[in-house]
Amino acid sequence: MLNRCSALVFSADGRWSEAFCANLISIGFMRTFCVNDFESLEQAISRHHINYCFFSQSSQVVQIRAAINAIRTYKDDDVRFSPIILMAKEISKEELRQYIGIGFDDIVQFPCTFDMLRTRAKRQLNNVIKYYETADYFGPDRRNFFGSQTQQHEKRNGLAPYKCLSVRRDVFKGVEVVDVFDHKPPAFAQDGLKAI
Repeated sequence: MLNRCSALVFSADGRWSEAFCANLISIGFMRTFCVNDFESLEQAISRHHINYCFFSQSSQVVQIRAAINAIRTYKDDDVRFSPIILMAKEISKEELRQYIGIGFDDIVQFPCTFDMLRTRAKRQLNNVIKYYETADYFGPDRRNFFGSQTQQHEKRNGLAPYKCLSVRRDVFKGVEVVDVFDHKPPAFAQDGLKAI
């Protein structure tokens, strides 16, 4: 399956990017690209493959957030719903919370085996994955990632609007949005009616 996928590798360390691209080819990716900015992202995107985006922890969080925002707001769903994976070496619980809040699909700690990396990458294909879009978040549902609701998530009581999009990535058909739930609480719905 990965032989019909492209991998875009984002890192502040060019040598790491090149080495990691070679590793991704060895686990089956068809094409790999080192991406440094939005222009190189535009050039590397494949219209005929699922585009995986791998980030190195060595990049600054501000740069990672900007790159992910560019991907998630892209005009084409095949890019917008690209699997976004962080490759991390040593990561604290607080850093993990921060990266989860950015909207990564997966966080893989290395060193790891090629088989493990291949398995984790394949999880992103042919399964229905739910994405949540709010005023300040776009990514997979991570509310129960740490096993219990955090204080921030306890505040979520359905009073703010959000979208839940169910997505399936197929290596032959591309990305398909199979369902959209657009939650508008009564206060927002009434405001919308008044505006009409």
